[in-house]
Amino acid sequence: MWGNETRLFFVTTSSEDNEEIFETLQEARKHFETIKNSKNASIQIALVKNAYKEKDLKNTFNGGWNYEDFSDTFEFIKEIN
Repeated sequence: MWGNETRLFFVTTSSEDNEEIFETLQEARKHFETIKNSKNASIQIALVKNAYKEKDLKNTFNGGWNYEDFSDTFEFIKEIN
């Protein structure tokens, strides 16, 4: 089902914001503080298919991780906030 490119991440999301992926819960909680008042804001543990490191780390919000956005990109495991 999932290939070698699958990784476990903490994903922040809301009805008003894009999904952002983080390697650590600490990073996800820090970002969550900026979106926590948005509708349906959450932090979830997720398997992320097609995740990759950005080449230019200076211009990325979440430390360099991004993902190819397909309909089956995320398999959410558990909400933790």
